Amino acid sequence: MKKTISAKLTAFALAVVMLLSVLPVAVFAADDLTFGYYFADEARTMVIIDDFTSDVPADGKVSIPASYDGFKVVGIASYAFFELDDLKAVEIPASVLLIEADAFSGCENIADVTINNADCDIAADVFKNTAWYENHEQDFIMNGTTLLYYKGCDETVYLPYNVTKIGAGAFKDNTSVKEVVFTDSVSEIGDYAFYGCENLESLKINSKIESVGSFAFDGTKWLKDYPSEFVIMGSTLIRYKGTASEVVVPSNVTKIGDYAFEVKSKDIASRVYVPASVEEFGKECFFLYKSADNVYPDLLICKGSKAQEYLDKNKIDYEIAGLYGDADFDGKVTAGDARFILRVASKLEAPLSGAALMFSDMNNDGKITAEDARMILRTAAKIESASDIASMPRSTYDTLKYVAAVLNQTKDKAGYSVLSYQSIKEYKMAVNPQTYFNEFKKELVSEKKAAAVKYEAGSDDAIKNLYEATLIDSSAVKSSSCVLKDGKYIITIVLNNETVSSKTPDSGSKTARLMPVIDCSYYLNKLAGKYWYKAAGTNFDFDMTYTDCTMTMEVDAKTNHISNITYNMNYDIQVSAGKIMSIPIKNDKGKDGCSAVRCDTVVYSNFEYK
Repeated sequence: MKKTISAKLTAFALAVVMLLSVLPVAVFAADDLTFGYYFADEARTMVIIDDFTSDVPADGKVSIPASYDGFKVVGIASYAFFELDDLKAVEIPASVLLIEADAFSGCENIADVTINNADCDIAADVFKNTAWYENHEQDFIMNGTTLLYYKGCDETVYLPYNVTKIGAGAFKDNTSVKEVVFTDSVSEIGDYAFYGCENLESLKINSKIESVGSFAFDGTKWLKDYPSEFVIMGSTLIRYKGTASEVVVPSNVTKIGDYAFEVKSKDIASRVYVPASVEEFGKECFFLYKSADNVYPDLLICKGSKAQEYLDKNKIDYEIAGLYGDADFDGKVTAGDARFILRVASKLEAPLSGAALMFSDMNNDGKITAEDARMILRTAAKIESASDIASMPRSTYDTLKYVAAVLNQTKDKAGYSVLSYQSIKEYKMAVNPQTYFNEFKKELVSEKKAAAVKYEAGSDDAIKNLYEATLIDSSAVKSSSCVLKDGKYIITIVLNNETVSSKTPDSGSKTARLMPVIDCSYYLNKLAGKYWYKAAGTNFDFDMTYTDCTMTMEVDAKTNHISNITYNMNYDIQVSAGKIMSIPIKNDKGKDGCSAVRCDTVVYSNFEYK
């Protein structure tokens, strides 16, 4: 904000008043200390101190007045008290709501700080390089219920029970901290709160976080390794980490945080759809990168939404999204939309792209076909549910969130049957005699189909045996899709290939966490049993690669009740060293080894909801 009145103009105005005796001269508190300031509001009733224009008193203490020149003092600007070596104590009145970064930069001799407003918003590093900070005996420096600074060097930090806000820069550049355990009372995290905490890898955090400041977690291992393209805390999207050019903001997001889409690349998030659920917008929340000018994505928003209000105010271009099925964007779904889409499907009209494709692809299969035209016609006739189509998860993140919610609902309320079976697709082993091979093959990968097991709704066995995946980890997902067909969502999730070792069976394996896989330890026990022996002086080693493990789920779009789930798990096994019955195995190149490819299938069906 531009200064409205400077310190020099203030002094000049006072001199004129004295000479002309038009008004009495006010005698100000704080030992007649003088300050420069600018107005904080259009009505010119509140000011922000931006310059200390007096000498520091002999006792080294400055008490900032609650009002100055008849205006309420509500803030202290950056560098307002820059490099005052004689300043030893400062008292800040309850009227001050904000202290900007570097307000007391270079004032290293401040040993006493009094802040009379427990809710004062204090920027990062304001007092960090002062004697007051250095001499503070406690690891936690508080102002009311705000944690201003953490001075300690513990690897695991348990926040005090009364903390409601992590202040700006509270943990900034602390490389000792690896884990922070939050209390349920914390609802706000300030700017740069954990910035530069490069070893911070774990946050045990509650779901009540309402506000997250700018760059709060930049430079942390936690953010670098975060397993989803959307970093969401509470209902705030604090960072987009993906690489897609077209991005659909998840429907559970109500706020887009400061600089959430700063990606520094023209190929990432070039087009972003903002749902009507988003009602709050942080600083430059859609900023991508700076070229000649600031670059923003092509934004697709809902008419009349808070997003439209925000973008209009900030003069950022956008495009209004239509209803699903509104191919001509006239605000309603009619038979005319169906006719148009049928012509597109028949290649009588140009192919659709962007918003037109998104809102005309009714079944979400990535194509415009006669099926989309049929669904539009049924929607127009109110036979097909428009809400089912609008609620369909369309991004990987939304799909994973939806599946996790459906599984969580099902485990307590439904009974079901489970059928599992195994098969071997391929097997190779260079070993003699053949008898040993046959016995080993039978023991390791026999083909069999188990009898179906029935679990009652709400029973301990039902809750334990319905596999509840940690499906938020989208970094493990190779592909996902959700298609609407006859009132049901058909969801398919394929995981990335992943190799684990017999030395560390499934340690940290994402596949093992996400799906009911048979892990390395199963094969380790089989191989190390009566047929397999570790040769003297050699290692008994093998690797196992989970390949295209897939989950397919069918869910009623209205009730969210599961019809069935099928897991297909593929295992590629490569043994690198060992012996069978004291006979070394050899591969075709004369080295120890054998290989097998196995497929396991688990089917959950006959769901009965109570």
